[in-house]
Amino acid sequence: QGKPARARSAGMSDPESPPRTQFVVRHKDATEVYWASAGKPIDGGVAAPHDKLGVLPPCTLAQYSADGSLLACVETEGGIKIYNSDTGELLVAIPHRGVVAVAFSPRNSFVSAIGKPPPKGSTEGNFVVWDLRDGKRGNEVLRQLVRNWQRDQWPLVQWSDDEVLAVRSVSTEVRFFNGQDPGGEVRDRLFVPKVGAFQLAPGPAPYKVAVFIPEIKGQPAAVRVWHFPNVGKNPPVCGKSFYQTESVSMKWNSRGTHMLVLSHTDVDVSGKSYYGTTRLYLLQADGRFDGTVDLPKDGPVHDVQWNPTGKDFVAIY
Repeated sequence: QGKPARARSAGMSDPESPPRTQFVVRHKDATEVYWASAGKPIDGGVAAPHDKLGVLPPCTLAQYSADGSLLACVETEGGIKIYNSDTGELLVAIPHRGVVAVAFSPRNSFVSAIGKPPPKGSTEGNFVVWDLRDGKRGNEVLRQLVRNWQRDQWPLVQWSDDEVLAVRSVSTEVRFFNGQDPGGEVRDRLFVPKVGAFQLAPGPAPYKVAVFIPEIKGQPAAVRVWHFPNVGKNPPVCGKSFYQTESVSMKWNSRGTHMLVLSHTDVDVSGKSYYGTTRLYLLQADGRFDGTVDLPKDGPVHDVQWNPTGKDFVAIY
């Protein structure tokens, strides 16, 4: 069985041609790359093998960049290979074993990956960021040892859409860097009791970052939103507090104007649900609105997703 991964704009070299969709199928013997048809079958089918990439070695993970122009394959035997998804050119091969997650920066200047933690006693970093810019391709710019992380915290380094700003967290700090030098000097710091997770909003300046602060010493959990710069000096512009919340999923809309927060508690104290309790909230980034999203039926919220326009969203409950 294959696990598909989409390229949103791969094959857009001809502006007059309709956009093509590219996808990857992984199985134990190989990794196969296909072009999907644009509105009509290809030779009686709905997809055709990529004429340049076609069949690649088996991989444990395939990840496209946001614009679909790059494809990263984590090969079973170890290492990351990054291809031009249109031409099939191998751009760089990076030797990094045990990779479990990969992410590109918005403009494809950097790629980050995290591997399995090293044995106890080892200080070798398993989270690495590499440069992908011409003349620097494959250069390591940041390496850290990360033993505990959650999927909803990925990617561990987040960039603004224009890559002017890069953000990462450590324990009780959210740190802000020059987006072109994510391993360099800290430009600003935000101190909170504990960083559960953070999400940098899409869209132009002023840049916005949302931080989840778990319950500590009887204080409720909270999501707070700050505007950059001077995050360490200015109060949050908006936020929401939650009692009996163990984790949250934070999702900005595509314009960075609103955020959905899905809170989760493992145990439902009322005993009505085996799966715990969930609540859905909506926050406006300028602080003018925050509130609970009332759904027609009580029960767990399984997922929420924004429309790409950023004007409406869907909830599965």
